[in-house]
Amino acid sequence: MDVLTALKNFERLTGKPVEILDDEIHEYDVTAQEITDGKVQPSRFLSADLADILSTQFKIEIAQFDEESEWDFLYRRMEESSAFRQYCQEAHQSPLIQINELDNETLEQMLALLQLKPTNTAIDIGCGNGYLTEFISDCTQAHIVGMDLSPYAIQLAAERTKNKRDRLAFQVGNINEGIRRVFSDYPDADTIIALEVLYASNDLQTTTEEFATLLPQKGQMLFIANQHIEQRDTQGHRLSPDKTDIALAIKGQNLPLKVYDLTQNKLRFLERSISLLKHYQAAFEQEGNRDFWAARIIYDRKMLKRVQEGLTKRFLYYVSKGGCA
Repeated sequence: MDVLTALKNFERLTGKPVEILDDEIHEYDVTAQEITDGKVQPSRFLSADLADILSTQFKIEIAQFDEESEWDFLYRRMEESSAFRQYCQEAHQSPLIQINELDNETLEQMLALLQLKPTNTAIDIGCGNGYLTEFISDCTQAHIVGMDLSPYAIQLAAERTKNKRDRLAFQVGNINEGIRRVFSDYPDADTIIALEVLYASNDLQTTTEEFATLLPQKGQMLFIANQHIEQRDTQGHRLSPDKTDIALAIKGQNLPLKVYDLTQNKLRFLERSISLLKHYQAAFEQEGNRDFWAARIIYDRKMLKRVQEGLTKRFLYYVSKGGCA
C-alpha cells in the first residue's frame, strides 16, 4: 500500500495511535494526524521518511517509489539550494556538492591508494551530479566516466564539464545494469570507484565478480560503504573488517583486499553535519527547503545513534588485481 493508505489504517494495522509517529517526523513541522486528515500534503522527502519508518519499524509493506525520479528530484534540490551549497562546503571541508559522508582525509586516502594518472581510465559508479568525479579528474588528469541512474544528474554533469570532454564523460546507468555497456564503450577502463552505492546491488557476489571480470589484469577497485547490523550479540561479527558483506563477497573470488575502518571519520562527519544543519536551518527555510533540511538532519541523527550504539560501521575497500601494495 502507499504511505497515505498506511497512515489512515495505522491503528488497525499496528494497534497503536498514529500520533506515535510524531516524534519521528517533528522536524518537518507537521503531525501524522494532519497528513492523515488531508490538511498537509507530504513532500517526497517526508513520504520517503514515513515509508522507511512504516516498513522498518512497523513492518508495513509500502509500495516502492520510482527510484529514478526520486534521485532526479533529490539532485535537482541539491543543485538549486544555496543553503545546501554552503552546508556542503563546511560539512565536507570542500566546495563539492554531495550527499555522502566524504571528508578531506578520506578523499586524500582514496587518491593515495588509486594513484591515478593521465593514462588511467576510471568508472565512477553512482557519480550523482559529478562534482567528485570532476574533482578527481582535475587532480589526477585521469579519464573518468561517471555513471548514475538519474538522467537529470548525468545531463547536469555533462553540461557543466563540456570543456573537459577530453577526460570526462557521463552515462545513465546503475550498478545492476549498464556496467558492461560502459566497459564496451571504454575498453581501456582499469579502475572502478563506487562510493556508497553497493547497497543497491541485487547481489554483492555477482556484482563484485562482474567488476573483477571486466577489469584488466592490473585493474583496481575502490569501494566505500556502510555495514549495518540489528543485534550486536548475534550479528556483531559482521562488523569485523574481514567479515562484512562486501569483504566476504570479494574474498570469495580470491582477490587481494585491503579494508580500512572509516567509522571514526563517519562519526566526526555526522556530528559536524548535525551542528551545521542546525546553523543553516533558517537559510533552508527561507528557500522553502525545510523538508530538504528535515530529511537530512533526521537521517544524520539516526545514523549517529546507530554508530554510537555500535550497529553501523563504515569501511573503505581497496582491491588491486595485481596485488595490494
